[in-house]
Amino acid sequence: MLAKYVADTSSWEPWQRDYRCGVILVMPPPHVASTIDALRRALDPKAHAICSAKALRTSSSSSPGSWAMGRRCSRGCRSTST
Repeated sequence: MLAKYVADTSSWEPWQRDYRCGVILVMPPPHVASTIDALRRALDPKAHAICSAKALRTSSSSSPGSWAMGRRCSRGCRSTST
């Protein structure tokens, strides 16, 4: 089943358009996240308050097909999603 994407993004903030086709979050293991979170807490407390350490991948294209590379890169990664 293909996902349906929003066609009219005229009311969106500019930063929201990068997330139109979705996002992949990679959450590091606790021993890595604790080091990163300490830096984020000191240097970017606003972002730290929203979400802990993560690697974020968004599609730079409006085409859902642009996720093909991301899917290839994620092969072999263990998912902890529920």
